[in-house]
Amino acid sequence: MLGWINVSRLWMIEHGAFGPGWLGSTQRLFALPRALEPLGWQTTLVAGRRNLLKRHPGIERAFPGEWVLTRFPIGPWPRAVDYPYARNLWIMTERSRGRGDLIDDPEAQWAPRLERWARDRAERDGPPDVVWGITYGDLRSPVAARRISERLGVPLVLEFQDPCPYPGGEFRPAEVQALERTLQHASAIVTTTSTYASWLSDRCPGAADRMHVVYLSTPPIPPHVVARAERGVSGNDGRLTLLHSGTLYGGEGRNARSLVAALSLLFDRRPEAKGRVKLRLIGSGPGMVEAEVQSKRAAVAEAVSTERPVKPERIWRDLLDADCLVLIKFADARFAAQIPGKLFQYFAIRKPILALAPEGETTEIVRRSGLGLIAPPDAPHEIADRLVDLWDAKTDGRTLVTPTHSYIDQFSEANMGLRVAAFLDGLRG
Repeated sequence: MLGWINVSRLWMIEHGAFGPGWLGSTQRLFALPRALEPLGWQTTLVAGRRNLLKRHPGIERAFPGEWVLTRFPIGPWPRAVDYPYARNLWIMTERSRGRGDLIDDPEAQWAPRLERWARDRAERDGPPDVVWGITYGDLRSPVAARRISERLGVPLVLEFQDPCPYPGGEFRPAEVQALERTLQHASAIVTTTSTYASWLSDRCPGAADRMHVVYLSTPPIPPHVVARAERGVSGNDGRLTLLHSGTLYGGEGRNARSLVAALSLLFDRRPEAKGRVKLRLIGSGPGMVEAEVQSKRAAVAEAVSTERPVKPERIWRDLLDADCLVLIKFADARFAAQIPGKLFQYFAIRKPILALAPEGETTEIVRRSGLGLIAPPDAPHEIADRLVDLWDAKTDGRTLVTPTHSYIDQFSEANMGLRVAAFLDGLRG
């Protein structure tokens, strides 16, 4: 147990927390408080109001810290119209009245309301020691966190989970000013890739001295998964099973088209593999339907399974049962500064990772892990070469990869917590 006298308070500000369900950003939101709690930090996560259809009660209950949902909307509209169609009508009406600046300026959205909430909360329960604002390309949370920091006189950590603005987007002048002001005020700047840290450091004077690269982390394996692995229990029935977990956007976004096409090439080169290879796509997004349609056109439908997202305890079992875990990255160079978060969950299992990614920071990490089979995401023939390697190793009983445990262990949740706590303690003074 922690001694109360030594506990420090961290407020994490993320207006859309848990929006993707158990996938993606939710894992980071869980990892930080889970890793920091043994090191003397208690976390409060503050998110914006949403209607019941957008809530995830199971995730909210499982969060390893205090969870606060504000009663006011994340934009300047009244609470009475905080429903999709009514909200859009209100925005259109305000723009027609020449008040578009109110809609577009992050300083006039969630931030002023949250600043008042923070003032009242701090007067009642005491202020936080540090405020941590998180962005995925949107400025509502960072600006709100900065205003809380300014109001309460506490340090601000600004975390970029994704580039800002999001690749393909463009900020209006008010948003540019808000971002610059927030960057200048931040006591520490966190990025989840070295690529984006370098980009920010080159473009923001003085940012390099406050920059911390904190990769997404490898979560601890649940005890039931460890016991299952020790018993040698597996749902694998002798087939070669590949598994991709996460969102597939389809179109020009993250998609499985080249991988499905590569399955057809595998069966041409290894006819005996037909009926004995299964690609499981577990997740959501338009790319799931796209993969299913393409598999039928390529006459490999029996080898492709599209499945709905599952809870974390189930996905661990699925990862353990697979022979190879599939990572798919955007082919577009604009996404070079992103590393898919599922890579670090895959590291926990230490099985071969088929990484379909352009050369860059992602492929460097996969290569150094010792687990990687790498091919470009838009090159079916090169992907088929990796599938042949996997099939031949499976039938020959060979081990295709050798994990570099010392390297992989650097990404553990515990090590992430130690690093973050070190600079948080420095900010707290």
